[in-house]
Amino acid sequence: MDHAAGGPLYRDRDTGALLLVYHAERFHDGDPGDYWSWLGLAMSHDDGHTFVDLGAVLTPSAAEHDPA
Repeated sequence: MDHAAGGPLYRDRDTGALLLVYHAERFHDGDPGDYWSWLGLAMSHDDGHTFVDLGAVLTPSAAEHDPA
């Protein structure tokens, strides 16, 4: 991942965990003007002090995408 930006936060009412939806990009050949993007999800159990990346949840359908 070459770039990530936070999106909306959701709090799970049952566990209190915070879920963060983020936008991420991987640059093609290091060019920030040519990239693949996806939406990922991260979770926090300490009120947002740290997050664990749960990975990509929405990825492009292009055969050459690489969200890893």
